[in-house]
Amino acid sequence: HGVAEEFVCPLTLSLPLDPVIAADGKLYDREAIAEHIRRAPRPPAVLRSPVTNQPLTSTTLIPAHQARNAIQRLIATGAVEGDLADRWVRHQRDQHDAQVIKRRAEGGDVPSMRLLAGLYHHGERGVERNVEESAKWFSRAAEGGD
Repeated sequence: HGVAEEFVCPLTLSLPLDPVIAADGKLYDREAIAEHIRRAPRPPAVLRSPVTNQPLTSTTLIPAHQARNAIQRLIATGAVEGDLADRWVRHQRDQHDAQVIKRRAEGGDVPSMRLLAGLYHHGERGVERNVEESAKWFSRAAEGGD
């Protein structure tokens, strides 16, 4: 992995799709560290860093925009290739596609409403699974004649 090693999430062992910094100062993929926090034992047990095993003093996750930009540049210049880069590029493309579909749906495009409902229903293309949003968009698509 070479130059990309410092950006690899210690939980997923891949480049973070949505990089964040946790209270331990380490870089993680948001979804992976959020899951670690959700699964942690509840007080009085202490939430611990998955890397250092030291107590995490906060569950606040800070977006790591500079890391995301650096990863993007490393991939664009070919400094990072293979599975690490491919997965990251696919995720970014999926997120972009989902945003386009959402804009079209919000603009009244009925087929896009149906597509967006499906994305919410299945939790695909970077869209978090949300049954309520799915039902809302399926209903709007039906009202629009779908």
